Amino acid sequence: QVFTGASVEAFLMLLSVALLGYGLGANAGDSPVVPIAFGPGSLFQPELLVIVIGSTFAAASKKSVVHEVEQIMGGVWVFGQLILFSMLGSKTSTSIFPDLRTVVPIMVVGL
Repeated sequence: QVFTGASVEAFLMLLSVALLGYGLGANAGDSPVVPIAFGPGSLFQPELLVIVIGSTFAAASKKSVVHEVEQIMGGVWVFGQLILFSMLGSKTSTSIFPDLRTVVPIMVVGL
């Protein structure tokens, strides 16, 4: 038997299939990975495909498995948000500060 049925396995399989779906909708350089036959662009929208994969998993799995995967995702998200939100201001530039003289009065008035 390859899988033991643990909730961590379900989470990792869901994550890998969702990443595969996201990759199918992505672009490889200038051309899409799966091109649409009758026009330019990708056949799949990456974010929409990930939502469809997650929704299909939730509909096809037992409620107990879905709740266990949600708990694992909650634990993973704690560390993910630390990384993502710490990167949020990494490209901030101070070149905007001279424009504050024109922006702050507009903010005060509420326009």
